[in-house]
Amino acid sequence: MTEPANHKLLLRQKYLDPKALRIRRHVQEAYLLPAFDFQDWVLSRHSQWRGDEVVLDVNPAESLQDALENRVPDGYYVAADWSQTLLDGLIREPTDDDEEAAPTAPDRTLYDAMHLPFGDDSFDVVLANDFLYHLLDHEFVIQELRRILKPTGILFAATQSQYSMAEFDTLTRRALTLLGYPPQDSISYFGRFVEDFSLENGWVKMARHFPAVVRHEIPSAFVFTETRAVIDYLNSTRVARERSLPPMVTWDDYIMVMTDQIRRLINHFGELVVNRLSGVILATERGGFAQPYSDLRERMGSRYSSDLSDEPG
Repeated sequence: MTEPANHKLLLRQKYLDPKALRIRRHVQEAYLLPAFDFQDWVLSRHSQWRGDEVVLDVNPAESLQDALENRVPDGYYVAADWSQTLLDGLIREPTDDDEEAAPTAPDRTLYDAMHLPFGDDSFDVVLANDFLYHLLDHEFVIQELRRILKPTGILFAATQSQYSMAEFDTLTRRALTLLGYPPQDSISYFGRFVEDFSLENGWVKMARHFPAVVRHEIPSAFVFTETRAVIDYLNSTRVARERSLPPMVTWDDYIMVMTDQIRRLINHFGELVVNRLSGVILATERGGFAQPYSDLRERMGSRYSSDLSDEPG
């Protein structure tokens, strides 16, 4: 890997620190409305599960395994990551209650994102959720993902809108102004983290490599009633957000001013609402949602070829 690519992956490892992950998951469970299982929603965007798919997950998450168990009881699940620490920390071991559930005991594979150690057409499903915005060379990695995916396979790439949590952007701009460094433009401090592969541009990047791409979105909102919960959430995203602040502004100063603003808002309104837009991009050559169109194209092609053969020489 190149040095910049390695830097982004190191940033990803810090962002996925187990303690920070627990905080973000707790915030989602306690304050996100409507309450829903995002991982299950992502997988439900594909309605043609057979139950015996060979699945590769290049950004494994413990909660995703639970969602997979009901869909691929006879499948084969490979959890792959570039970091052994992340593999060990994010994948749970099977318990006595789920010994027979194949996806709970995945094969674990270390890999270099630029050179996936799998053969062509190896997988029915590839999960690259909350993953591609961590990388620099999206084009090459998407090519690799297509190479290892069967022509009828489905690639999942969950991500966020670059305009998600705009309320935090507004509060950040005001905090920087109060600290003496007013922003000179409308920079997105929170959307910047996913801007390399967001809901807005991710489908375009996928469409360069797959003939069939579809985007699904689901709006939700954090409804915070406690200042401490908001600050805990912000601190859990520090490695991603701090680099967007002016060099002269320390994280502690930023948090101090944000805390004061958020406390005042919650005291006045009783809550702080932060809107979020999440989603998933599905891509395939001729499987899943694209199957009817692929079949129609083949029938039309066959009919056209037949008509040509019937023409007099």
